[in-house]
Amino acid sequence: MRANDSAQSIDILCSCSKAVRDWYLSNNLLLNADKSKVIILGTANQLRLATVDSVEVAGTTLPVAPTLKSLGVILDQRLTFDDHATAVVKTCNFYIRAVRHVRHLLPESTALTLVCSLINSRVCNALLYRAPASTISKLQRVQNSTARAVLAAIRCCDAKPLLGQLHWLPVRQRILYKTAVTTRKILTTGVPAYLKEHLVRHAATRQTRSAARPLLTVPRTNTEFSRRSFSYATPVT
Repeated sequence: MRANDSAQSIDILCSCSKAVRDWYLSNNLLLNADKSKVIILGTANQLRLATVDSVEVAGTTLPVAPTLKSLGVILDQRLTFDDHATAVVKTCNFYIRAVRHVRHLLPESTALTLVCSLINSRVCNALLYRAPASTISKLQRVQNSTARAVLAAIRCCDAKPLLGQLHWLPVRQRILYKTAVTTRKILTTGVPAYLKEHLVRHAATRQTRSAARPLLTVPRTNTEFSRRSFSYATPVT
């Protein structure tokens, strides 16, 4: 919706949600609109202009929330994922303390298996592609503490050689790797189709040394918020 003219878009949302509710009722189903949440995503300027406090969804008035949790991921209004990273750090620090408590009783292989399933799987999430450096640094500190716990190192030692010893990529590079692998699979298999249709190979207009490279067309964006959106989160090569 347009930030300076949000009323029309909200009216469309209201009528569409009512139509969905009526379809549910006609098929003996119930839409629990009061269990839903509403969030407005946009840049800082757009959020300032869009003065919307509540939205009517399926006949129920819902307040606009600053954050929203969907499939285990906390979304904030500017897609910085800072609240999500804070929640992940809190959970992972609990597991790190537990591993440190019993580390002297475990062989290194068992400790490594534990932290990979309990901590590393939470820290490196491909949704954090192009997240701000402040968000990534929180998760990087968790990964550093995890490496120290696995190798029974002191808390103030440099974590970089420990990550190399465990063959762990840093958080930002790990996120880039997971995104690149997903992109490669979509290009080679064509599955899922709803993602494949958004990946467009770059067509060279003239013969250059890079014309034969498998490059992707990158849509132009004007803001950093747009670059963090899911539509643009993929490596270009």
